[in-house]
Amino acid sequence: DCPYHLRLIAEVPLNGLPTHVLNLRRALLEGVGLAADEDESAIAFVKESMVQQLSNTYDSSAHAQRALTSTLCRLTMTGKLDVSHWLRHYVVSSMTTKEE
Repeated sequence: DCPYHLRLIAEVPLNGLPTHVLNLRRALLEGVGLAADEDESAIAFVKESMVQQLSNTYDSSAHAQRALTSTLCRLTMTGKLDVSHWLRHYVVSSMTTKEE
């Protein structure tokens, strides 16, 4: 694993941060050889898979399930927090839309 100070940078929460802070995080991570884009693409994959699951258009094959599970396991705590924050908002907005 990474030294603690690099791990701390990787674990900075992404929600609600201004663009310049996100850019600084990315620059610091890339400066030490860690790919910030990998976490972002994994987060996007998980969110898309969850949207498909919640809308019943999800590929429920064993391969798709393994890919989602594997991606979830590889996410950093920051990624997991981002997905959980997004999921809460997605569910609440879905429920609000259905009630109207």
